Amino acid sequence: MVQKNILLTITDKDNCSDQQIIKVNVIKDYDMPNVFTPNNDGQNDNFELFDTIFKSYELYVFNRWGNKVYELNNGNGTYLWDGTNKSKTPMDNGEYFYYLVGEFEDGTYLKKNGNVTLISN
Repeated sequence: MVQKNILLTITDKDNCSDQQIIKVNVIKDYDMPNVFTPNNDGQNDNFELFDTIFKSYELYVFNRWGNKVYELNNGNGTYLWDGTNKSKTPMDNGEYFYYLVGEFEDGTYLKKNGNVTLISN
């Protein structure tokens, strides 16, 4: 869970206004992208989060046989995976499985697993 400050501004018909900052708890779950196209066209080239929501995270990616092909520790920002293996060799098209553990600013965690499809051509 993350706390975000929301700024509410109210203005009446006489142009008088007031502002209030409200703390809102956000996210009990998080939708993840399920496909990306690492073909270097500048669009959807990486498996990424939609927004910077974690203080840090770890990501593990597995192929269909359960072999770990990628691992990211102490990640931050939105970048997760570029579609290459540990040796930076591009992976084959197909479905991969991920396990993500993210720590929010307040010290709580989100654990998420699912699949992502890689389409490079």
